[in-house]
Amino acid sequence: MGEEVLQFIEEQINHYKSLINGNLTKIKDYQDSIDKWQEEINNRKSKIESLEKDRKLLGGD
Repeated sequence: MGEEVLQFIEEQINHYKSLINGNLTKIKDYQDSIDKWQEEINNRKSKIESLEKDRKLLGGD
């Protein structure tokens, strides 16, 4: 019976390791998406700043 209990515990440990690894993969994917969005935000911000600078150089408000 002790062997069965150890086997059950080992199976549970492996199950939770698998869940954790899956969650870590999802977190990495989310972080990659966040990084891409941040890059897009920075690109748009730079473009807006450039357009505002050009507008001022052309005599805009």
